[in-house]
Amino acid sequence: MMRQTICLLLSGLCAAAGAHEGHDHAEQPPALSNPLAARFYGGSDKLELVAIHQGTHWQLYLDHHDNNQPLRQARVSLEANGKTGIARANGDHYLLDAPWLSQPGRHLLVLSVESPQLNELLSVEYTHHADAADTHADEPHPPWPASRRAAAGGLLAGLLLAAFWFWRKQGQRRASA
Repeated sequence: MMRQTICLLLSGLCAAAGAHEGHDHAEQPPALSNPLAARFYGGSDKLELVAIHQGTHWQLYLDHHDNNQPLRQARVSLEANGKTGIARANGDHYLLDAPWLSQPGRHLLVLSVESPQLNELLSVEYTHHADAADTHADEPHPPWPASRRAAAGGLLAGLLLAAFWFWRKQGQRRASA
């Protein structure tokens, strides 16, 4: 009976270390902890805008809505919070210095785009969060990795086996007394 119990517990321990997809036990690269760069989007039936914050300036990508080609030779200005910035051409995009957009809070932006092909006003809302590091503070921690779960299962099985053995020995002593 004791052998059967031990075999049953050991087979349960082996099942705890069961197979999983991939079987890749190599060291995993660390997860990216940096959030995406701040950005905002806007558009009309003629124009699409994507703005990405890079260091001290914003990169503005302006494309024609119908063919997705970059808009070149445009005069682009941005007005927000009573301040105005003029973007300068830089290849297929524009660079804009607008440090006031780094202030936490909601910003209502008006972009004026003037080019030989079109003249557009784009209205965009952008919210700058106080600190990206604080936004992750309340996220739950990831579950235990598989190796720790297997070790905990093995420890639990060992404790159960020891408790069963102790209980069995106590029963034999009572029977012989």
